[in-house]
Amino acid sequence: MVDQANAMLAMITTNLVVQIFCVFAQYKEKSVSVRVREALITLTFLRPAIDAYRVSTTHEDDEATYGSLSEMVINKGIELGTESIPGCVLQVRPAV
Repeated sequence: MVDQANAMLAMITTNLVVQIFCVFAQYKEKSVSVRVREALITLTFLRPAIDAYRVSTTHEDDEATYGSLSEMVINKGIELGTESIPGCVLQVRPAV
């Protein structure tokens, strides 16, 4: 049981770290305050809500590396690959 909890914690931590790298790659042309704000959004787990808002309002940012829809798709892919799919596999496998 403790091993499963540690594995889930590792998955969530990996997800956050990879998304932080993605945020810094996305906003590398922006000021430090914008990068810190976006990193805090990620660390407080508000990234999915902010991405959905930006996509629904067709938010445009000329200095961003890629668009808001691409950013949302990348973040969802990161979440699937580092947290959701491994978490599902962990829950499905029989306890030892």
